[in-house]
Amino acid sequence: MGPSGEPRWKITPKSATEYDVKVVTTIDRHIFEDGVETVKTYSFEKYFTFKVISLKNTSTISGIYDTGFGWVSSSGLRGAYYGIIAGNTPTVNCASKGRKAGYQYKVVYKRVDQDYDEEELVVQNRSTNKTVKLPVLADGDYRVKVIVRDADGYEVTKEYSLIVYPKAKNTSSLAKTSIVQGSNLKINCSQADILCAKVPSEKVKEGSMKYRYL
Repeated sequence: MGPSGEPRWKITPKSATEYDVKVVTTIDRHIFEDGVETVKTYSFEKYFTFKVISLKNTSTISGIYDTGFGWVSSSGLRGAYYGIIAGNTPTVNCASKGRKAGYQYKVVYKRVDQDYDEEELVVQNRSTNKTVKLPVLADGDYRVKVIVRDADGYEVTKEYSLIVYPKAKNTSSLAKTSIVQGSNLKINCSQADILCAKVPSEKVKEGSMKYRYL
């Protein structure tokens, strides 16, 4: 910031960090000696330090976390996501820090599967309540947003990718529905894997699920 005759200046810091400010004031003194005028300039420096405190949205959501490295769902969700099994209720734990206390939280969600183009649904409008339960969701891909607002009206949004997996199913079958007495009946035992329903094969290789057939 260059020199100016204005007694006040406003600055708008771009980052939340600590700043050092240097203020330089100058005064010109006119000196006359033997009929000759000379001007001497005197400078006075003063230093200040101030901090810019940001509003941080530290909310969390329940579910099994996966980094999702290199993964893209059919609806376009990328990267890290949270997964739950259909029938369970996702819970958002709202939290924040920084700026001016008196936080309020808004929670919305939207289904983002390829065949869906829904508006965002509001679970909780601005409230001081910090524990928000989403409704029981059908299996699919969702985006969940938590918007925190401080006492000055400043807002920060945090988004989550949420995948609701279909429940595992017993898909066993009989080779025949009727047999001759004394002959063998072939039973094909199988289980629909909740992971296989939504996750590409390269992801399934990272783990395994064991089933017992009784």
